[in-house]
Amino acid sequence: MAFSKLLITLLLVSAFTHSHASMVWQPLPKQSAPQGGHAGHSNNQPAPQGQAPRRGGKPFQLLEGEGAQTALWAPNLAQSAIALEEGKARISSRGVGNYHALVAVRQQGNTIEAALRYVYMNGKPSGESPSTLTHAHKLDLEIVPEPLPREHWRYQSQNEARFVIHWRDAPLPNHEVQLTTANGSQLSAHSDAQGKVTFTLPDDFASINPGRRNNKPAEFVLTTNHQQGESHYQTTLSAAYHVNPSHWQSNQLALLMVAGGFIGGLGLVRLIPRTSKGKKA
Repeated sequence: MAFSKLLITLLLVSAFTHSHASMVWQPLPKQSAPQGGHAGHSNNQPAPQGQAPRRGGKPFQLLEGEGAQTALWAPNLAQSAIALEEGKARISSRGVGNYHALVAVRQQGNTIEAALRYVYMNGKPSGESPSTLTHAHKLDLEIVPEPLPREHWRYQSQNEARFVIHWRDAPLPNHEVQLTTANGSQLSAHSDAQGKVTFTLPDDFASINPGRRNNKPAEFVLTTNHQQGESHYQTTLSAAYHVNPSHWQSNQLALLMVAGGFIGGLGLVRLIPRTSKGKKA
């Protein structure tokens, strides 16, 4: 049974990977990425005097990204190059908390491809709003989250996810956007007059267990294309989405209601006067 589940998972991931053949940022298991940090620094090197050693960072892979230029954007819009080893790298915030942006760009002839992903890093408060990063001009054709998940909110199945399509900082209206999930769902929508597009994230998890930590997130990728003269642009935005808690919270609520009714019934029974023993008629 375990082997069958593993085989199904591998087939789904393979189908997801080859279905778009677009340049996409994807997370990796911690043991799958090289030990080098971003900007070409190695985590095996000693830290400069007076600074704490850098941690391993978060591992990512740039799929279909051979020859791309890659960079990490900090919350204050500072940029540093990312050194990839076989398309993989560990990304470190260097102590600055808040969202960072993974950006990859590649031009081949008249085709300009780009991949974007936002990653939350722990560290000292940056003092910047995430909107500073999301609304900064990073790509000619850009998919902007509106807004990014914050604090205890995250992308979840059954919930709406909103985005704005930008072409050189201006909203791009009536433009097609595709959404593909690692679980096999494919959706398509068009941006409105303000460049906004909304997707209800599919509830396509094959198996669901009670509790958020007992369900691994899946990946979705948004893809859009734009033709400008003889140049063709394609951009992707990738992110994780989670099982909607309503799957187990509704069951928990029903159990609480039953338990409440049972306890309430016991209370009423105790309030009923008992007939005194030995009382004469």
